[in-house]
Amino acid sequence: MVSHDEKANATLLVGLGNPILGDDAAGWRVVERLQEEGLPEGVEAVCLAAGGLRLMETMLGYAHVVVVDAFDTPEHPAGTVFTCPIEAVPAPDAGHLNSSHDTSLPHALEMARRLGFPVPRRIDVVGIAARVTLRLSEELTPAIESAIPQAQETVRRLL
Repeated sequence: MVSHDEKANATLLVGLGNPILGDDAAGWRVVERLQEEGLPEGVEAVCLAAGGLRLMETMLGYAHVVVVDAFDTPEHPAGTVFTCPIEAVPAPDAGHLNSSHDTSLPHALEMARRLGFPVPRRIDVVGIAARVTLRLSEELTPAIESAIPQAQETVRRLL
């Protein structure tokens, strides 16, 4: 665990998704495999089934955050690994928020910034294009499973 003082120069690696919703677990799988291989010094990792306000709270105080998540996007074929700025992450529809009082991550970060909280100076997003993110399963589809090594390499470069 990184201490409060060390966070200011540390990196947080976040795997997002739900481990029992098929391809939505892609972010978790990438982070878990990187943890098994060993993370660089000063990097802490966490897997979350959360977004918006809870994710923003988890990020506070870190200098750098790398978020890995599956995105159901028509812009890329399933299994495509891509990076994008946090501002380009699509806002979830109301059905995907934790509650009616939650908000998107970019909006939560902007609120924290305006309130003077220590938001990360740099946030990188690694996406894996997926199509099956709401099927009850602990298995990834073949396209997503085969994309995991490329996503791991992309994350390693960003760390």
